[in-house]
Amino acid sequence: MRPYFKINLPLPTEQLLASTFILPKTEYDDSNPYIPVEKDVHGNALNCATHNKWIHRFSGPAPGATHVPIGDVLNLELVDFFNKRDINIGSIFIFYACPGSQPGGIHSDWGNVTQGKHANFAINWAVGEPGKHCMIWYELKNSAVDAKGWPVDAEPAALAYPIPTWKKRYVKEIDRCFLNDPTLIRTDIPHNAENYSTVPRWCFSLRTNYVPRSWEEVVDRFKDVIET
Repeated sequence: MRPYFKINLPLPTEQLLASTFILPKTEYDDSNPYIPVEKDVHGNALNCATHNKWIHRFSGPAPGATHVPIGDVLNLELVDFFNKRDINIGSIFIFYACPGSQPGGIHSDWGNVTQGKHANFAINWAVGEPGKHCMIWYELKNSAVDAKGWPVDAEPAALAYPIPTWKKRYVKEIDRCFLNDPTLIRTDIPHNAENYSTVPRWCFSLRTNYVPRSWEEVVDRFKDVIET
């Protein structure tokens, strides 16, 4: 089964965010209080060319994070759409990429301290030039794992959340798609993103409290809104 499916949400893509949620024009623009400019120890603004620009959690444990009303960021009609499916949006990741940025690192969204290794998913869409933001999925050339279940060719990311990452020589591309519109995506297998835009690109990634047993179960849960 392929690792992505376009889905029909109850609102057009340009209305999925709250009307008051204005995106910064650059990574140095501090007009949005929920997307702070990243700074060094001296207080100087940093160039944040790719990925993980901002992560916000609306519910659940979030050490060091401040919760804000979900309606400050997302259109409440979208929130209601998920609530009616008994799915709560727990967090939203906002990935920034400047024009001409390098491809994101190949990784999977699980680690040796996480759950859901075989069924992670998200709903993503990009804001920027249409047809310029691509997500790519891979399979491992060597699927062997060590005694703890860690892929033998993977390196842990230098994060508190030690997800596995791979050099490109250890994987083989299996699929790709452009995220112009909301897309149900698989995140438990190796993947990354590439940005070809000549303007700043923001990618939104909805994460929920729904913990499925398989990717097939996720697809079945959303089958009535998957584009055919």
